[in-house]
Amino acid sequence: MLSGMSDPLGRFSLRARYIPEQLAFIKTGYTRHVLSLAEFHDTIRLRVPTVPRLWPIPAVEGVYLAEKGRYRTLDSARPTHYVVPDTGTASGLSVLPAMVLTESPLHGEIPSVWDPRGNSFLVGVRMPLGETRLWRLQRVMAASADSLAQRKRAGVKNARGGEAPAKKEDESLLQPAWLPESRVPVDLRPVDEPDNNLFVIIPREALTPGVYAVDWGSLLDTGVLEQRVFLFAVADPQTGAIPEPEKTEEELKREELREQQRQQRRKEMDKATNEGMG
Repeated sequence: MLSGMSDPLGRFSLRARYIPEQLAFIKTGYTRHVLSLAEFHDTIRLRVPTVPRLWPIPAVEGVYLAEKGRYRTLDSARPTHYVVPDTGTASGLSVLPAMVLTESPLHGEIPSVWDPRGNSFLVGVRMPLGETRLWRLQRVMAASADSLAQRKRAGVKNARGGEAPAKKEDESLLQPAWLPESRVPVDLRPVDEPDNNLFVIIPREALTPGVYAVDWGSLLDTGVLEQRVFLFAVADPQTGAIPEPEKTEEELKREELREQQRQQRRKEMDKATNEGMG
């Protein structure tokens, strides 16, 4: 095995009686790059025209947004089970990401040469490369499976006798939840093959405004290799915020019913107060 040290200008040289099969560039805390030298075996003097760029590797595994040579970690959460009316059970999230991008990260054609100092793009660090998925999430009204189980243990039965929340008894348990809406096609490009300590996640199309999640099976409860889900959002260019989904007809009716109930309670309180004063 041959080894060499670079000079203060980053230049280095190796002396050997023969040209090795490969030349490895290694630096602690950075990706490793292996350069094949097979095409140079018939030469006497070898000069590598372009020294590969080594990428810094974050110390903690996860998913990051790389921007101009810096890494920003994505928020992570663990999915929980929800019961969606008229649909059934599903895994989802109750939190929204703090990281909101003003535009879609790098997407489309895979560059032939990567530059970690370029514009924003998604990277996975020491995660299962082959099982990486990107999802667009949608907001729905659902009841936590845990809250339904607690109510059942307390002796309050579902009026329907099934899993879906009843319209009256369990309406108070419904809450906004973020569930998978559609899978986003991506290309995964390892930076340091064959180590695969760091890889780039490239959506094939520009991401439209909305909430997104990177996962490894936990959102579908299939072949879970990593329980965590990493979240980010793309902002609405008009408002600069996460776009609010349009309320469904059922949500509008539920809000109208709640408002009617609130007004009815207020009338009853006013009536009781007036009678007491009289």
